[in-house]
Amino acid sequence: MDDPEYTELDRQVAGLGDAFAQGIKQLASSGDVQRGLLTAALNELVWTLYINFPDDRDVLHEELALLSDAVRASTAEHREMARQETLAKPN
Repeated sequence: MDDPEYTELDRQVAGLGDAFAQGIKQLASSGDVQRGLLTAALNELVWTLYINFPDDRDVLHEELALLSDAVRASTAEHREMARQETLAKPN
């Protein structure tokens, strides 16, 4: 940074770049963003399968119902475990 070619503008741009990188890092670790990206990716996958394999739509429907039930059960299990952990913590 002692380089004479490194101007105040360069320092400001570097600072803004660092702040931007930190913001992106925080955004990427956000549960809401992760859930949104997962939802969008799964939605795109399901529609791609639906459109590209019209003869297998009944199978897709059945598999998605099974997957949905499995996700629902797993989510309930995780919520119950979190609730139990919360109750076990001393106040």
